[in-house]
Amino acid sequence: MTSPSRRYRLALVAKARRTMSRTSVIKWWRPGLSSDRKSVLAMKTCSGSALVCRSACAGRFVEAADCFEQALAIYRDHPQSLLGLAIAERAGGASVKSEDSLAAVERALIRLDRARPVEAALVKSQLLTARGSFEEGITTLRDVLSTAPPGFAGWTIPIEPVFRQLQGKQEFTDVLQLLARRAR
Repeated sequence: MTSPSRRYRLALVAKARRTMSRTSVIKWWRPGLSSDRKSVLAMKTCSGSALVCRSACAGRFVEAADCFEQALAIYRDHPQSLLGLAIAERAGGASVKSEDSLAAVERALIRLDRARPVEAALVKSQLLTARGSFEEGITTLRDVLSTAPPGFAGWTIPIEPVFRQLQGKQEFTDVLQLLARRAR
C-alpha cells in the first residue's frame, strides 16, 4: 500500500512530467487520502503550478488562476497558492491584480514565519525569484538549507515551477548540491 504522502509526491512528479492529466492525477491521488481539506488544497496548488508551468505556450493562465483561487477558497492565506495566482495573473496580463496577490503573499509570509520559519524562507525565495531578484532568491535558499534542522527542508526545490528560471545558474546548481548533501 502506498502512503498518502508518497502518492502525493508521485502525483506531483507525474504532473510535472505531463504524463497524467489534472483530472486523472486527482482521481488517482485523492482516493488514498482522508477528506482533509488541506490535502485537496495541496492538490489544487500542485495542479495550478503545473498548469502555469505547462501553459506558458498555450496561454491557459485563466485555468491556472482558477486552480489557485479554488485552493484559496479552502485556505485563504496559503502563501504558495497566492504566489501561483500572482504568477498566473501576471502571465495573463493582469499586472495590477498580480501586484495585489504578491502583496498578499508578503502579508501571509509574516504569519507563516512565526509558525513555520523554514517553510516561510522557502516561500520567500520563491517570491524573490518570481519578482526577478534571482540572486536574493538563491541566497535565501542557500541560507535556509544551511541552517534548517535535519529533515525534509527544501526537498521540492528541484521541481518547483518558479525555480525553473534559475536552472543553468551556477549558484542554483550549488543550492541543489547542498540539498543533495542534506539528503545523505
